[in-house]
Amino acid sequence: MMLGTDEDQHETQYYSPFLQPWKFGNMKGLDERTVQQLEELDKLGQIEIIGQGSGYQMPKTARTLSSHGGYLLACCRLEDGTYSVAVRNIVNESKDEFGRPIPFMMQIVMDDVKKADRLTTYMRSHLEDAKKTLGALFSYNPNLNCLQFELSKANRFVEEAASKHDAELSTSRPVRTIVVSNSMNLGYCLKEIGFKREDVYEAYNEIGRRIYEEMVVAGDNNLSNQSDVNSDESLAHSLLKINTFNLTPEDKEDLQAIKSHVKNILNRHNKR
Repeated sequence: MMLGTDEDQHETQYYSPFLQPWKFGNMKGLDERTVQQLEELDKLGQIEIIGQGSGYQMPKTARTLSSHGGYLLACCRLEDGTYSVAVRNIVNESKDEFGRPIPFMMQIVMDDVKKADRLTTYMRSHLEDAKKTLGALFSYNPNLNCLQFELSKANRFVEEAASKHDAELSTSRPVRTIVVSNSMNLGYCLKEIGFKREDVYEAYNEIGRRIYEEMVVAGDNNLSNQSDVNSDESLAHSLLKINTFNLTPEDKEDLQAIKSHVKNILNRHNKR
């Protein structure tokens, strides 16, 4: 979805999957209330579906950041020269049929590389707060029976967050900053989104520890290998701490078997 830009005049953007079919006459027999909602909605700012008449076409890297995981936060240069600040695992009050949160991701795309660096630095230092702020921008509008997004609040968040840091990274590497979860191997994460270690300026884990930086030259794998070892150990311990509250019975059974294997491996490792 294309949520909007800082040049849009509307404070709030809306989306209903019924609006476009109704405008083209493909929805017949609607009740009067639904027609009134769609007529009112048609006068307001619209969230656009990318690739369906949207003026914005996502560069390849932006599409990959949307479709592949492994990272929590990333600031990358896109093929068109803009910069994407991408953040994953945002949640709000929406739940699935099992009552579990529905995580989603957002990309904030801009031309200003300095602002992108500063926004990323703020979000890296306040990741959970930033995700809560972004998640709260989405809500269901019962009067119009649609999704609404607080665009003006989003633009204000970007400006205020970027103004709180003066970070300026001196690098030409396409991945300026990336944050990966403690249980994720950095090399695997980069491979998932189409990059190599030499494409990265700096990398952090979710507790804020730097696990990779540009001063490590290509071919020197000492720090890279160490980060892999640390990630592998973190993965093992993270598996043992997974909360089973939101898991299905099948997932609980699989997790129990995995935990048993992990404990055996850690015990053998600690005896060496």
